[in-house]
Amino acid sequence: MFRVVATEPTYVIRAPDATETPFPEVLSRYSDVGPPQGWLLHSNTELRVENAYYREGAPKRGIDGFLGTQTAVYRVSDRATVDVGAV
Repeated sequence: MFRVVATEPTYVIRAPDATETPFPEVLSRYSDVGPPQGWLLHSNTELRVENAYYREGAPKRGIDGFLGTQTAVYRVSDRATVDVGAV
């Protein structure tokens, strides 16, 4: 399960393998939007992170060894809290 963790100076997203990504770097790391823009989370913001899983030792491309995907959804509510859920 992905987790949102409050750290200084910003929040981070912790992946199941314990890899941490600071919020300002999420878009630049997992998409082609370019360098970090210093964006902030606003009310009604939704961030979806999808990860593909493969059998151990299988190539990480194509259908051979593909097991499935997991999608984590992060939503910011009007109360300035972050709701995390898996799809």
